[in-house]
Amino acid sequence: MKIKRLKRILYIVLGVSAGLPALIYLMLNLPFVQRRIVDYATEQLQKKLQTEVSIKSMGIDFPLGVSFNDIYLADRKKDSLLFASCVSAGLDLLPMLHGNLVFSSVQLSDFKLYIKRDHPKDILNLQFVIDAFKKENPDKKPSRFDLRFNSVYLDGGRVTYDVTSESKTPGRFNAAHIDVGNLSGIASVKKISNDSLNIDLRKFACKEKSGLTIKELNFKMIANSDSIKLNQLFMNMPNTTLKSECMTVDFHAAEDSSGTMKNAMFNIELSPSEITLKDFSSFVPAFQNFTWKLALSSRFRGTFNDFSMEYLSLQSGNDLQLKADMHVKDITHADSAFFDGKVSQLYVSSGKLADIVGGFSNGNVPSPLLRLGNIRFNGEVVGFLNNLTASGDFATSLGNFSTDLKIGQNHGWRTFKGGIKTDKFHLGTLLNNEQTAGDIAFAFDVDVKTKSNTLPSGLLKGVISEVTVKNYTYRNIELDGNFSTTAFNGKISLNDPNG
Repeated sequence: MKIKRLKRILYIVLGVSAGLPALIYLMLNLPFVQRRIVDYATEQLQKKLQTEVSIKSMGIDFPLGVSFNDIYLADRKKDSLLFASCVSAGLDLLPMLHGNLVFSSVQLSDFKLYIKRDHPKDILNLQFVIDAFKKENPDKKPSRFDLRFNSVYLDGGRVTYDVTSESKTPGRFNAAHIDVGNLSGIASVKKISNDSLNIDLRKFACKEKSGLTIKELNFKMIANSDSIKLNQLFMNMPNTTLKSECMTVDFHAAEDSSGTMKNAMFNIELSPSEITLKDFSSFVPAFQNFTWKLALSSRFRGTFNDFSMEYLSLQSGNDLQLKADMHVKDITHADSAFFDGKVSQLYVSSGKLADIVGGFSNGNVPSPLLRLGNIRFNGEVVGFLNNLTASGDFATSLGNFSTDLKIGQNHGWRTFKGGIKTDKFHLGTLLNNEQTAGDIAFAFDVDVKTKSNTLPSGLLKGVISEVTVKNYTYRNIELDGNFSTTAFNGKISLNDPNG
């Protein structure tokens, strides 16, 4: 008897367990019930947001999925803020039985979000939405309309951001006018609160109107009021793959008296990656011509105001190799920003140099530059933006030379002051006139100025220790004077019997 009674109880429990969800599902599919839910959700949103909200209809996905169709939300100025053709959400059963609507996951399909502000310092037009769902008091009784998303799925979305007062730059990326379309991806929200966020982003993709395209972006992010940590970053663009195992930003004691974040500590390490500059041509239009791949790895450490590039490695096959490091101080103030950089290795082939120069000049490459052949360089760059000292050694196919120059700016002119010397350089080959000119050796001090579309001019002083002209080698020619594009005005002293 006891066994039969237990079986009967078990059957009842199983029947209720199976029947209750089915009954709820059938009830939620009744048109008048769905209409009541749509009206209730609309009413609650309008009350919470104090703006126009409309929802056309809803549907039920077994067992506890709900979808709302043709959702519209206006901002406080009655302009469009959000439209979504379909928002599907996973519904928690127990809170619903107590009269609360709690969503654990959401999928947005064919949505448009229009974010804007009138001026850069104005609040966003969606700030009122953020404020409405902000949980200021964790002990406060939950509202009947509680949003909690464990996962967010994006499918075919568009997000725009506009600062109305700022000018537009067609064809170039503009942080004040962003228009991102073809949005898709999955965000798993492991934790979200007023001061912390733990999110796992997968298969995110989008295309910005300037042409910037992300085919896939994955990362894990843990953020709070003290720090941001990005793990397992992977970004795939049409011809670029960027990887980083870990990036961190520490905000402890980051704010100074002006309220900026320039003292926030960061540590960024790029794992071996491949980039193609063409993928970034929306930032620098000339990059459109750079279609070849670069192998890249680097590490940055410090603050946004004072940081070190501990190493940088760039390589393009056997045609380009660069290894360098740099320390930068006070970068947030252009007038006092200080640079201390070292190039331990630079090699560029003649063909790759033509690609680089031609890429920035629409294919116009000076012939003498090509005649230099393959180039190697190592040296240092130290100083301020308007007063840099560049010193180093060049090795070319025509000969070697060394420089020690101060590079500055003066009333719109770029100035070069210092020394340049070579023990032997094939001048005739450089000038493409080997029948007249041969080799040259010199040591010059120069004080030169130049600007865009203007050939250099200035002071020249030094000694040509030897130069071959028409098969005769002249020696010990002293120069001291001014030169321009058309003339040399000064003193030439030649200590040679055939001079």
